[in-house]
Amino acid sequence: MFFYKNKPGRGALGMCIAKAYFSGRLFLIWQTSCFVMNMNKINVFFTFLAFAFALNLNAQTVNISTPDMLVQEGETFQMEVKVADFDLMIALQFAVFWDSDVIEFVGTGDYNLPGLDVNDNFNVMGSKMRFNWVDTDPTFSGYSLADGESLFTITFKAVGGPAMTSMVEIKGDEANPVFPVEFTAVSGVVPVNAESGKVTIDGVSASSETITSEFTLFQNSPNPFRAQTNISFQLNQKSQAKIKIYDHSGKTVFEKNALYTSGLHKIQVDRDLFQSAGSYFFTLKTENATATRQLIVQ
Repeated sequence: MFFYKNKPGRGALGMCIAKAYFSGRLFLIWQTSCFVMNMNKINVFFTFLAFAFALNLNAQTVNISTPDMLVQEGETFQMEVKVADFDLMIALQFAVFWDSDVIEFVGTGDYNLPGLDVNDNFNVMGSKMRFNWVDTDPTFSGYSLADGESLFTITFKAVGGPAMTSMVEIKGDEANPVFPVEFTAVSGVVPVNAESGKVTIDGVSASSETITSEFTLFQNSPNPFRAQTNISFQLNQKSQAKIKIYDHSGKTVFEKNALYTSGLHKIQVDRDLFQSAGSYFFTLKTENATATRQLIVQ
């Protein structure tokens, strides 16, 4: 802002004000308004646009995703963690979450970032994994991957039963200490768009019994049923075991977790537990074995 006398003795005051306006995230407009004012009256008023230009502020956004997968009961499979717009990155961190009743973590592999080490960059805690990486290149020139390439793969084993599902989510970990999703490029911290995949377990045993190393799970009887049915299983040794009944969406209908002695056990299930007729699944899970069968409600 500056002041000047327009004419001697008239006390005119000139004032020029420069204003900057920011419109959205894409345009920066500078507007200059000049006013010439007399002490008693306004002599001249005019406004003009000094200049305007478009400033492209499209920030880099990294996309990271896990795919939807259909797997078989007991199958060991690999899931890729893919990226797009992964340009000139120098550091990143995020957490991966899954349902340990459905899929079990086995390991990681197929590393596409320099310097990755299973002991230094991955921290698995139950049903989640924290991941972090920093470019070791002393020039900090950044590292890039082509769209659709994977950072690494995660190996899981399907331990749940048919129709059970688990999201494999990429997000921050709110546990203490907080571990947010954060990607840093040469230009600075960039926004991230994360898409989570879903694992669905397919397939049902057609035999009258399922034999594992720890137990035998029998087909419920009667099946189909109208009023009551019995689920029977035989344990080879004293074990903590969980029996669970659920529908096609994975919603739990019945669940019992107890310490059982070795031998034959029977659980009676009433029709009242089920909201509608149709097919459901029941799973028996011990520390080292899981089996699933199908039951039909009339």
